[in-house]
Amino acid sequence: MKKKNNVLLFSLAVIFGASIVWHEVGRGSQYYIGMTVNEVNLLTGSRYQKQKFGMDYDEPLTSQQMNDDEFYYIYDEREGILLTFNYNEKLINKKRIKILGVNCFKLLDSIRLQVKRL
Repeated sequence: MKKKNNVLLFSLAVIFGASIVWHEVGRGSQYYIGMTVNEVNLLTGSRYQKQKFGMDYDEPLTSQQMNDDEFYYIYDEREGILLTFNYNEKLINKKRIKILGVNCFKLLDSIRLQVKRL
């Protein structure tokens, strides 16, 4: 009887773990590379505003820079995804900031502050 309980608990733990991984992998899948800022705003209901990176160029931009460099970003707080856009407002990268609901960057910053205080 005890072996049955252990197998049942292990099975439930595996199913629970698999469902968490499945949820995390699917997070942000509604955004795809090449989307425009307007398409992202339609998906999010314009909850998040487009922000500009503080980059200045001394010379005029080349077409390579316009396509490859990150000029704008939108941080989707609900999904925990940072979406970066090029000069033409096309999505070029998405970065997961929250893992299992924990903002990794804030966590690392708080750990760094605690280490500095020691």
